[in-house]
Amino acid sequence: MKPPFFFTVLAACTAITLTSALGSDDPKKVFGTAFLDSFFEPGDEVNDAVKLRYNCQVVENQCSRPEMWKIIFMFHFLHGPEGAKSYELQSNLYSWRFAYPHLSRRKAGGEVAGLRNLAGESSLFLSVPDNHKDGKVGARSHAPDMFPTLDQEIDGIRDLWKREQVSQMNATGKTISIEIARQEIATDLRGWNVRGELPDGRYRLWTTTATWGGNSYKVDFVMPDESARYFVPSRLTQIATEAFFIHPGLFKAFFWDIEIQRENRTDWESIRKWKLVESDAKTAENTWGMKRSEFEGHIAIEVSNDGTRTYARKGEIIELK
Repeated sequence: MKPPFFFTVLAACTAITLTSALGSDDPKKVFGTAFLDSFFEPGDEVNDAVKLRYNCQVVENQCSRPEMWKIIFMFHFLHGPEGAKSYELQSNLYSWRFAYPHLSRRKAGGEVAGLRNLAGESSLFLSVPDNHKDGKVGARSHAPDMFPTLDQEIDGIRDLWKREQVSQMNATGKTISIEIARQEIATDLRGWNVRGELPDGRYRLWTTTATWGGNSYKVDFVMPDESARYFVPSRLTQIATEAFFIHPGLFKAFFWDIEIQRENRTDWESIRKWKLVESDAKTAENTWGMKRSEFEGHIAIEVSNDGTRTYARKGEIIELK
């Protein structure tokens, strides 16, 4: 059976969708949206982070039907020292999976030939959104058999493109290691952007490496160098949820050993403090979201919706120690 159109376009959701949900016309409605930011005390921010790594695993996915969909976003914010506009990379966990040919393209209202929506199969989306609509972002997969490229308009918004690579394997129960690392200046600017060649400029390469089962898969991304030299000091990364309350079905994942590396350094530093900066949960109804937990001997962030009043509330700090 062909899934409803909302299901296919919602695969491209970003922070735009999450923000609009929090600003809904019905402020009392709970969608299941929360934002957990890496947190540093004033003066302790890391200004020169060029690598970030972490481990994650989806341990339960009971979202067996399309209308039960859920997303765990992992946003990674980048900027430049001159104060230019910022860009972002994403490494997100979805409660469904797309199977599709490499270099597929879909506009709002359209379908990709050969694409299948597999509800209940967890997947990893490695993505770059064109939030500024300037065409100055792109991606190239080194492993199209595992991470083929799919271009689509985010939530069906005209000309708001996102290039992403979706794992062609069910990720449930598999420990995935992610590393995002700054690279050199790009010298070959062909084939990065669905809308044609990149506009003139100087572009920085960043590489996301996903490893599981003894195999590593790489995707390169490009963004303007002046806007993508470092992770944003005040918010290196962010974990966010969507539809964790309004849709049935348990979706549970753990994140641990979240670390950064500074420029011209080889040691890794743990991100130990996290702050829940926003949530649409009602007071004392924190039955989904994020909390400190343990997983296979690791202190971890649990992201789930088991219905217990055990999750962090807006403004709370989660310490991983």
